[in-house]
Amino acid sequence: MLASRKARIWVQNANRGHQYIYKSCGVRGGPHTSSNVQESSTFACEHIPGRQFRSGSYKCMCRQGFEYPFNDLTWFFDGETMEKEYDLKMLGQPSRYDLLKCRQGIGASLRASLGLVTALVLLVYSRC
Repeated sequence: MLASRKARIWVQNANRGHQYIYKSCGVRGGPHTSSNVQESSTFACEHIPGRQFRSGSYKCMCRQGFEYPFNDLTWFFDGETMEKEYDLKMLGQPSRYDLLKCRQGIGASLRASLGLVTALVLLVYSRC
């Protein structure tokens, strides 16, 4: 299986201690890489404590300015799901891998205009 040929761990020693970021190598692309740099930089992956260092024992959370796209009880992509869907994609079978990316948050796309700010200020002061 493709997941067994992937390298497991790349440990980066950060100032706050060890941060575990899983990267795939040995397979063109990999579940954490993308030809589009913007897509691959929408989430950051970290080790899930208590799951040992094996394939899929991480979670990928959306970076600031991006949000988890699905309406369910989680807020991250599970590593096992990501690797399973990536393997299906590499085998040419139907997969949901292309859906496993963070979308741009609505807060990042809102822009305050002078008219909007003025209207809000007038609304607040008119009620006082």
